[in-house]
Amino acid sequence: MKYKLVAVDIDGTLVGEDLVIRDNTRRALHQCVRQGVTVTLATGRMFQSTRPYAQKLGLDVPLITYNGALVKDSGTGEIYHHRTVPLALAREVIRLCKEMDLMLHTYVDDEYYVEEFNDWSRKYEEIAGVTAHAVGDLEDFLTREPTKFIISEVPEKLDKYWDVLRERLTPQLYLTRSRPIFLEILHPAVSKVEGLKVLGDRLGIGLAEMMAVGDSYNDVEMLRAVGLGVAMGNAPPDVQAQADWVTAGIEDEGLVVALEKYILNEAYRNG
Repeated sequence: MKYKLVAVDIDGTLVGEDLVIRDNTRRALHQCVRQGVTVTLATGRMFQSTRPYAQKLGLDVPLITYNGALVKDSGTGEIYHHRTVPLALAREVIRLCKEMDLMLHTYVDDEYYVEEFNDWSRKYEEIAGVTAHAVGDLEDFLTREPTKFIISEVPEKLDKYWDVLRERLTPQLYLTRSRPIFLEILHPAVSKVEGLKVLGDRLGIGLAEMMAVGDSYNDVEMLRAVGLGVAMGNAPPDVQAQADWVTAGIEDEGLVVALEKYILNEAYRNG
């Protein structure tokens, strides 16, 4: 089947720990576009953290950000879709994290807020390439509905509290792990699949005509919903089990391997 759209996760899929897009990856994605395939980024990242990657790749398309909560055009900045967390539920999240002594990051109008600067906020700034705003008590600060929360802690602590958080917050909210150190909390209707549907409706492309590549738990729904779901070789085994095909790991340019197998034409593969 000729896939008309490729959705690419960023962290662990497009880039590794160095956060650099490799030349082979850039060339392969450019060739997809030249062959008439739409390429978009589908990520848990903020829009302001995602847009620079789209610009480096020359992508002038709507981007699926915040795990699908915000679909926004990389060129014009036009918003096509935005789901936020109701304030009452947002305040419940803040109180619960205080009770459990969990570090909470808050995202409002595509800006990043924390109660105070610490090692976790500096780590997030480094990964995302954005600036944190320290605002004191988040419950007092929050007057507008946030797009997302992230809890960041060592994996063992997140594992310990995962079941408790799901019991207390679902089904009112959507919880997912994007990295071993990040637990993300959003509106319950949010998913990368919803973002793909918004984009597909705009472009006249169905989910069955899409290929998606990802490496983490927030990619699972997307991998299962599209015509071809590809898990990276560095994905956890239970994520790989949900995919149609498993490619090489990030260090072996698994994204390029998948594109060469399913999208790129013979002339490109032969060099």
